[in-house]
Amino acid sequence: MNELPTDLLLALNETLEELDLSGNSFTELSAFPSLGNLETLILDDCDIDSVVDEAFDQVTNLKSLSLQRNRFSEIPPQVLVPSLVCLKLRGFTEVGGKLADLKIQVCSIFKNFASPRSVNKNVSLF
Repeated sequence: MNELPTDLLLALNETLEELDLSGNSFTELSAFPSLGNLETLILDDCDIDSVVDEAFDQVTNLKSLSLQRNRFSEIPPQVLVPSLVCLKLRGFTEVGGKLADLKIQVCSIFKNFASPRSVNKNVSLF
């Protein structure tokens, strides 16, 4: 799958608490529809290299986000949603023509921020 299954997600809106879309080829992560009950989202191994600004605007209760083994060169500020408690980034990315191992797991760090979006938006992974 190379696009979010928006119609299916909308149909599951009221009951969906955990969603695993690992292994798809999204490249650019588009905006999720309204998913007010979603707490855990796993997007590992999806070849994501960019995230649209409004990707998580309608996912208001997201607590855990896993974006492991994607193709980020920096942490997209869009993933730092206010409700987030745990962010998992791990995998390989290309730096100067060579593969570099990326290991970042940040959990419970966001609880002290009024808005995690206030974190430096240009955090480089290397």
